[in-house]
Amino acid sequence: MTSDSESNNTHHDSKDSKDSSNKRYKSPFSQFDITSTNVLDTIEKKHCPKCNKNVRYFCNKCLHLVNCPEGSVPQLKLPIKIDIIKHEGERDGKSTALHAKILAPDDVDVYGWKSMPEYENVDRLLLLFPCPVRTCFF
Repeated sequence: MTSDSESNNTHHDSKDSKDSSNKRYKSPFSQFDITSTNVLDTIEKKHCPKCNKNVRYFCNKCLHLVNCPEGSVPQLKLPIKIDIIKHEGERDGKSTALHAKILAPDDVDVYGWKSMPEYENVDRLLLLFPCPVRTCFF
């Protein structure tokens, strides 16, 4: 039977060996110039001015930033327009698709599948849907 201090030493040794192996890990993002996200740690929850929902960063109902300092969240211009069609039963708080609307508000629209628009020019439309078979579009 080992004492608590011996267990802790063993635990620290294995942790140290893990840490040293992590030093050899090269991040796939190291080639990018990624801005610090520290400002996000300073943002507190606030009520959305449109719907009064208490949120942090953005309102997932109204789809706009709430209580974020000017310039702290990038606003992107996309080369294409994107319509996100969500099932009405999908919880907005769990949908990562909504982040696209926050980052590219002029190029992304979000619809419930029961209220999606009718598309006129369907030969220029690409519908992406998750499925078990991978298809390359390029």
